[in-house]
Amino acid sequence: MRLLILLLFISLNALGQPDTTYSRVDKIALSIPHPSTKNTEEIANYFNSKFTKPEDKIRAIFIWLASNINYDIDNIFAINRYATTAEIISKTLTTRKAICQGYAETFNELCSKIGIKSFVITGYTKQNGFVDYIPHAWVTALINNEWKLYDPTWGAGYIRDAKFERHLNNEYYDALPSTLIKDHMPFDPLWQLLNPPLTSAEFYDHKKQGSGEPFNFIDSIKVYEQQDTIERLNASIRRIEANGIKNSLIYDQLNYLHRELDFRKQSIIVAQYNEAVNKSNEAVNLFNKYIDYKNKQFTPKKTDPEIQQMVEYPQQMVMEAKNILSSIKNPDPALSANIRSLDNMMDDIIKKIRDEKAFIARYINTSKALRKTLFYQPR
Repeated sequence: MRLLILLLFISLNALGQPDTTYSRVDKIALSIPHPSTKNTEEIANYFNSKFTKPEDKIRAIFIWLASNINYDIDNIFAINRYATTAEIISKTLTTRKAICQGYAETFNELCSKIGIKSFVITGYTKQNGFVDYIPHAWVTALINNEWKLYDPTWGAGYIRDAKFERHLNNEYYDALPSTLIKDHMPFDPLWQLLNPPLTSAEFYDHKKQGSGEPFNFIDSIKVYEQQDTIERLNASIRRIEANGIKNSLIYDQLNYLHRELDFRKQSIIVAQYNEAVNKSNEAVNLFNKYIDYKNKQFTPKKTDPEIQQMVEYPQQMVMEAKNILSSIKNPDPALSANIRSLDNMMDDIIKKIRDEKAFIARYINTSKALRKTLFYQPR
């Protein structure tokens, strides 16, 4: 599940003027042939072929999106939590329209394909001194060992009289964290990239400097990169809660993260259960092959070690499956019932395997001339 974020309405008096500093890069970036803009792979290949410096490449991404993607006014409230990143990007490039998540996800994907480390940030914003009531998305990227901030949506233009007006605003390109914090507040304070970050209350009070404990966001991002999804969700929830739940947007984001965390945990549990099922099924198949071979009185002939292995393998599989089941923590009630049923079935298989191991032991310890008689003796 992915949270789709909405564009905030940009006040006209906040708009910057076009900057000629990037004219060389902009001209080359905007010269990309239209057939080469159908997917991020082709766009990235073009930019990589034209630019070598990361600052030029990321400028090319920003100016191309700001100049070619229109804000999708008709779908401003069309939140789709189930859209994947690939679906969002494909729709953005196909329709040439997006709300802020489309801008941000496409920007982030292009950064990845041209070799720039970046992350999508979600949060809320402030306009004309007032905090807006809908969420927003933008991007942070590591350029020449410094984290910078980019908002391709706000950089592309604004809405006036219910229409999107394209107007390049470089204020939201390559922005310093200390500058962007005046109107962009991430849900997770990690992505403020400030030391210390502002609390939610301080953002409402128009503070420019946080008053909390020192915070090494650079090291924290390095930790974040090494975490799996569940660790990231847990850490983000802790940081957001500690930073203050000042509005309904933060509350909704926390609820979303908790649901996502529960979903991820249950997905892992289901995957573990399915792995145990697969191993137990494999054990049953192997054991059935042994039973079929035994019913044929161990013909065609195999060596004694080979016969022993025919029950050792399924026993090993069953034990591995049981170990997986024992590692599952806090499954939901329905799955708990399935786990108990599977565990009982495997106990039954283990008992049968042990009986057959005892039979094979008698078989091996019996002289070869008398071994056939064992198949006719009552067990």
